[in-house]
Amino acid sequence: MEASNRIGQQHRTLEVVVCDELRKWIITGRVEPGTRLVESVIAAELGVSRGPVREAIRRLDREGFVVLSPRRGASVAHVSVAEALDCYDIRIALEEVAARLAAQRRDASEVERMRSVLAEGNEMLAADRWDALAQLNNDFHVVLAEASKNRQLVDLMGHYAKRIAWMFAQSAEQRGPAAWAEHAEIVEAVEAGDAVRAAGLAREHVEHSREHYLIAVGDGPGAAAAEVPVGSTAPEHEH
Repeated sequence: MEASNRIGQQHRTLEVVVCDELRKWIITGRVEPGTRLVESVIAAELGVSRGPVREAIRRLDREGFVVLSPRRGASVAHVSVAEALDCYDIRIALEEVAARLAAQRRDASEVERMRSVLAEGNEMLAADRWDALAQLNNDFHVVLAEASKNRQLVDLMGHYAKRIAWMFAQSAEQRGPAAWAEHAEIVEAVEAGDAVRAAGLAREHVEHSREHYLIAVGDGPGAAAAEVPVGSTAPEHEH
């Protein structure tokens, strides 16, 4: 890692920045489910003290990305297929409402923001940047929710958005091109003010994503837990 990119040299709240960085590692698959997270190793790599790392891990535990165990310390969580399907059930309902309200309440600036995310996503598709596409997928759905102008809905979507990005990342390479075409159709319906079509397209979009997620993960949560902590070649008795 270049010194200029070390997190400890950035003028932002360290806990939040470290949390975002660790979450990105998890979502992009740099660290797989079951991998132990060792505070000292992570702190050294990111150029921070162990305090912000400890707090970031606790936050990720609350978000469901990390599991804290009294004996094993911190490790990346497994998302079971059942848990993922529960999330998709909720997401279908939220996305359908978001798209319908967005079509009814959108303004030109919000449509432009969605189109900007679409354009950036097309660039990432062309470059095979699947990790970046997963984040942009999240951005698109956040902007769609914001266009609904329903704060409760935006808050609910925010709760699920990061975990949705994690699931999308597992099938981004296979699902990405079709998902982006579906996003474009949703934007067209929203811009046209066609609430019924926008809601229907949003529902179909999530249903298709659920199907591809199941294909990507199969019938289980993945391989057995990794025993080697992040950034290390030997076990360390801490989290």
